[in-house]
Amino acid sequence: MLYGSQKRFDKNGDGKLKGAEWQRWYQYAYGNEIEAKEKRRRANAAAEQKRAQIAADFADHASDLINWMYRDLAHLEGEREDQAIRTMHLALYVISAALQTQKIDESMRYLLRAFWNEFQPTLDESVYQALCAKQVLFAEIGEISEKRLGSFWKNLLDHLPQERRVGKDDDLQELLDDTNRLYNYFCDDSAPGIDFAKEIEPYWAAIRLPEEPEEAEEYDEDEEPEEESEPWTDFYEKSAPAEKSTNGGYYQFCKVQFKDGGSPYAYLTGGLPLAVGDFVVVPVGNRNAEKTGRVTDVFVCSAQDAPYPPEKAKFVLRKSEQTAFPEKKTPPVGPTRNEKAATPMPSVPVEPPAVQPASEKPASFEAEPVPEEPTFTLPPPSEQDEPKKPKRRIPWGWLAAAVAVIAFFVFALPPLKRTAEANRQMVIAQQAAEREKREQEERRAEQARLEEEAAAQRRREEKQARIEALQNADLPYPGMPYEELTSTKLGKASKVTHEMRSGQVYYTFVWQIRAGDYLYPVFVATTENEEVLTAEQRNLEYWNDMALKGTIYHQPVYKPSTPFQNQTGGTNHGSNGLRDEYDNPEDLYEDNPDWFEDEDEAWDEWEDG
Repeated sequence: MLYGSQKRFDKNGDGKLKGAEWQRWYQYAYGNEIEAKEKRRRANAAAEQKRAQIAADFADHASDLINWMYRDLAHLEGEREDQAIRTMHLALYVISAALQTQKIDESMRYLLRAFWNEFQPTLDESVYQALCAKQVLFAEIGEISEKRLGSFWKNLLDHLPQERRVGKDDDLQELLDDTNRLYNYFCDDSAPGIDFAKEIEPYWAAIRLPEEPEEAEEYDEDEEPEEESEPWTDFYEKSAPAEKSTNGGYYQFCKVQFKDGGSPYAYLTGGLPLAVGDFVVVPVGNRNAEKTGRVTDVFVCSAQDAPYPPEKAKFVLRKSEQTAFPEKKTPPVGPTRNEKAATPMPSVPVEPPAVQPASEKPASFEAEPVPEEPTFTLPPPSEQDEPKKPKRRIPWGWLAAAVAVIAFFVFALPPLKRTAEANRQMVIAQQAAEREKREQEERRAEQARLEEEAAAQRRREEKQARIEALQNADLPYPGMPYEELTSTKLGKASKVTHEMRSGQVYYTFVWQIRAGDYLYPVFVATTENEEVLTAEQRNLEYWNDMALKGTIYHQPVYKPSTPFQNQTGGTNHGSNGLRDEYDNPEDLYEDNPDWFEDEDEAWDEWEDG
């Protein structure tokens, strides 16, 4: 049994709705609600996607900060097996300390979960729960305060090499700066920042050695110049070379050695054509003083595999004309304490010793005989009372190690260098191929975009020309107001239909021409929001350009028949009623929309017969 508005969709009047009829009724009754629900679902999905992207970016940046701390620690003490876990303990302390200033709500929990997922399976679920509960983790390791210095910092300062204790070490300062960045990234915006370098200064100053003054007469490769040179003072004012603008995130580094056998330091080449063995001028220290060094390696790597963060690395200033390290002035080697045979004996005077004044024991002194001509000569070498030199054993182990090292440098090192050079050339070739491929794809995409824009422009021009032609021919055209449709030379439409789309009513006007027993549509126009949306000609054989060959067909206007007396004296209500002409009121309303104000009025007229 049908209820309410369901009856309007029962075309055959059997009291049941078929599939299509039921679908139309359901769209009529619940279409707006379904559309609103779908809009809410899409909005929620977009918001959730944006939230996930923000959390992923948050976790990636936190991971980058921890990786920088790990590299700073590696620069300080070299590669060690426990550096990763020590860095993670320090990072967890810094993050948990920063979270003491935060309010842990649902959004912060979401960000902490993304950070925890970034380090799976290194971090256990208990770490995430502790961070959400605002527990301070590993305070005994990373804390820096007046009362306590964490074991991480204590061990780092205790084992700091002597050369890093002179002044403030750059790598230690960089580690403290990155620790500040991690703390400030997790703390509340309104909370005051923290300066770990200031906190650790009393402990750092306790082990710091005074800087030795430079000796003018002696050259020392390890000592930095006191004054900056002119070319470096404006170096940062220049634009840095675009190291990764075209190579997809790859950088060209070189390693520079400041003395024979010294440790190499990584610098960006800045686009200079460098080779192994070249001497270059690079900035050194906090004041970026210029210093000459020798290039020991040139290689290309990604930002992830770089020996030092590219955004913090310094650039090579220029090539140097120097071809070798200056030789150090070595003082003459003096004799050792035990080398008595090689040391000449000082001459001894032959005069007798002077007689001292008799003050205490004159008698005993006079009794001693004095030789007339005393002479002092050295005994022969065999009779000297020197300690015998110990026998030296030949260090066969050290000799074997030295032979192995020499063999490595003579036989193994050149192939390794050639292999490394071949690998570098291969990487450069691959980068060039990838760059060429990307440029080709960009050119194809740009060409396709230009062609699409040209085609769209042609379509717009053709559409505008078509609209102007229809307008000049006094035919319906897109953009025409709804109420002016009947004022064209086509006149009133032969048929008007409508349909619902997303809660909006769309009307379709059809002008037909009769040919025999058939009706052929010759012009169709659709409207939306009381404006013509589309207008097009149909069956062009009935058109001569913009002139119609024939007359528009209009269905006869229905006029209810008036009763009259038939021959038998009864009343005749007309030969044909609405029920005989139309199977259902919807067809009546669709064929004659101008007769009724709405479909309900057509229902009433059809039921009255």
